[in-house]
Amino acid sequence: MTDMTIAMRDALHHLCRGGASHADARYYPQRDDETLAVVQGNLKSAERSVTTGIGIRVLYNGAWGFAAASSPDALATVAATARQSAPRGTCSLRQIPG
Repeated sequence: MTDMTIAMRDALHHLCRGGASHADARYYPQRDDETLAVVQGNLKSAERSVTTGIGIRVLYNGAWGFAAASSPDALATVAATARQSAPRGTCSLRQIPG
């Protein structure tokens, strides 16, 4: 088990011990992408991007809470934010013009 797997397991156990009836986490390890655009043999653009993140979903008192961050180092904050958002979970409907 990786350190991140252990940390996520501990965060989910903490949420469940705190009264959540369900908790799950998603971890997106670092991914490096490079994109090159070539037109008629000429390089037009070169881009590099790095993506990573973590998200936690929790069901508490019948309401869902969710939080995410682009840094896996924010795991504890993400877990706390997901838990805090659950009791305030409401459905907001809005008419889309068109």
